[in-house]
Amino acid sequence: ETLQEFEGKMDKLISTDTIHTISNKKLVFENVYSLLRPGGQVALHFLVDSCYYNFLTVLLGIPKFKKIFKGEYTANMYPKERRAHYYKQMLEEVGFQYVESKVFERKNTAPSDEEWIDLLFERYRNIFEIPPDSEEDIKEEFFRIYVTIIEKNRVKYCHRVLMLKIQGWKP
Repeated sequence: ETLQEFEGKMDKLISTDTIHTISNKKLVFENVYSLLRPGGQVALHFLVDSCYYNFLTVLLGIPKFKKIFKGEYTANMYPKERRAHYYKQMLEEVGFQYVESKVFERKNTAPSDEEWIDLLFERYRNIFEIPPDSEEDIKEEFFRIYVTIIEKNRVKYCHRVLMLKIQGWKP
């Protein structure tokens, strides 16, 4: 309900792989700032782009998949203009000093086509209403779309995300 009892009592706050799921990041940064003691430090690690999100965007552009979609979708979830400088500036606006930020790519390669086909399907099966008799065809179609559209210029396809590491200190 309220964070008042924790205000000014934290030396360090660390968050990994979570902040990207929250739309109002500035409010998160303001809350973190209020929780830290003077001299306290924040370290955040979160997504600023994801191949899975890009893949879902492509799927929803295909009428067949849009029709059977039952999940949630946030348009423009990872705008290209929101990278290291954008979030560095936001932390500084909140009051943090000595803010450092770095964007890097994280990749996970599937060992085989079969495993990649299964991985893609498992990742999306619960947000689409897929008839059981269509599962194998959908698996193959997901894989084909991923390899030809999302990873079209890559030698070996994989799961790719752009991550942001950012840290700052409260004066």
